[in-house]
Amino acid sequence: MKKTWLTLGIVGASLLVLGLILWSILDNHYVADVTVNRSFTVDVPFDSFRKIMVRTDAARDIMNAGEESSLVSQHWNGHSFHLDRISLTNPDWDIEANGTLKVRINNHYLGSQVARFNQQVTIKPNLIYSVVSLEKPQGKLLGYQVTLNMSGGNGRSQITQSLNLKILTPAPWFAHWFARIRVRISARQTLRAQEKHIQEAIAKHRGQY
Repeated sequence: MKKTWLTLGIVGASLLVLGLILWSILDNHYVADVTVNRSFTVDVPFDSFRKIMVRTDAARDIMNAGEESSLVSQHWNGHSFHLDRISLTNPDWDIEANGTLKVRINNHYLGSQVARFNQQVTIKPNLIYSVVSLEKPQGKLLGYQVTLNMSGGNGRSQITQSLNLKILTPAPWFAHWFARIRVRISARQTLRAQEKHIQEAIAKHRGQY
């Protein structure tokens, strides 16, 4: 009789532990909130760098960076604002602009969807500063903000990148660290892809401006 009760107790405890494990796996979600920063330099004077970034499709290519995103549309508030005409309408290169973007995202966490982003851009003779942020949570994508700060000195151009991602992941408590690693890897890949597009744009248009 004692053996029977002991066996039942062991089975009951095992089922309880199994139930807790299944509950943690099936029902728990975790918001992976990750910020990644990077910086690099381009061996070209900032005056030429700025003109290439503004007058070519470099900005669009940056938004298409990587295999997981592509720019669907871009709208600037104010119909008279055109990036490629800044030097004609504003020879002092002193611009503050804002607009909206639609970007198609295809990601193993997020699926395939089109999300809206707000963009703010400051352009000055010695600076390009851009912030693109998610307009509102879109499914599992709770937050996205990428900042580009471009400036120059000593005949070179310096680019500083920052990307903050907030993604709702199906991760139980014991896998939170793994979810953060996966999101961090994705953020780093996006920033590296942006750098690749910038480097390619400079190489393609070097000497034209």
